[in-house]
Amino acid sequence: MTRNLLLMSSLVLGFLVGFFAGRAFESRESRYQRQVLEEDGWNRIPIVVVNRDVERGREIEVEMLAQYEVPERFLTENVITSDRATEFVGRRLRGSLRRGDFLRESDLEPAEKAPQASPGAP
Repeated sequence: MTRNLLLMSSLVLGFLVGFFAGRAFESRESRYQRQVLEEDGWNRIPIVVVNRDVERGREIEVEMLAQYEVPERFLTENVITSDRATEFVGRRLRGSLRRGDFLRESDLEPAEKAPQASPGAP
């Protein structure tokens, strides 16, 4: 009886040690993989794409936009990231875009400026 109890305790202890060692290894491996991906430019960044074909001169509407994640290394400077999407709603397109195209600042007409008040106006 004591022998069986000792054998079962050893098996349970061995299982627990193996389980926790495996989890620690997975955690370390995951951190390493994330670090390598980030250092090599494979970190995924959410950007704005158009979810349908949009003709030149159309105003950008929220319903036309979608979010898509792209590895950081493939982004150009003027690609619009998802956190800035609402800044460009209402701006007009300089040219046509096809469904899935990245939305870039260079695709849009400049924002209309508010009229300046004249110095003598109340």
